[in-house]
Amino acid sequence: PFPMLHTSDADSFIVCQTQLPNGSIEIAMGDIADQRVGALIIPRMTSGLKEHLIERAGHIEERHSATAFITETTAGRLRCQRLLFVDWAPPGRVADDESFGESVRAFIGAVMQHVISRDGRSLAVAMPDVVAHRQSIVAEEMIDEVVDQIRRATSGSLTVTFVFAPNQQDLHGHFANIVRSLNNS
Repeated sequence: PFPMLHTSDADSFIVCQTQLPNGSIEIAMGDIADQRVGALIIPRMTSGLKEHLIERAGHIEERHSATAFITETTAGRLRCQRLLFVDWAPPGRVADDESFGESVRAFIGAVMQHVISRDGRSLAVAMPDVVAHRQSIVAEEMIDEVVDQIRRATSGSLTVTFVFAPNQQDLHGHFANIVRSLNNS
């Protein structure tokens, strides 16, 4: 249950995207390991994605990270420049919707600031599984924060790709609808 179609070298495909003055947002289906970006963002998950990526990457080395909850490594044989393993998972059922949304925004905002501070221009985010009644909150909060971060970017264009596994059709649909609505506004 992680963003991977299969273990071949087939590229992910972009389902939809929107252009903003300082960057773009893309919604993709496929194998996150095949993304050609500056950084792959991997939230803490129980699905084994971290182990899968480390195995495909081969030799990787941990780099210093000033952000306590981000472990940054080299990318080894992967197509990206670096891997960011982020100690974040969506809060459980205990959190109310507002706290849940704040956690989502804090996660994606901190990750984007980390990437931008290292002159990053592109990142791909592996989407964690989210309980059905919270999927729209994740989509709205993540995209709102990404739009805010891209609009505030002052040093070049920034591309953010959200990568979904085939079994994440509902979550993917929430993200795609929001991105399409941005194109119509």
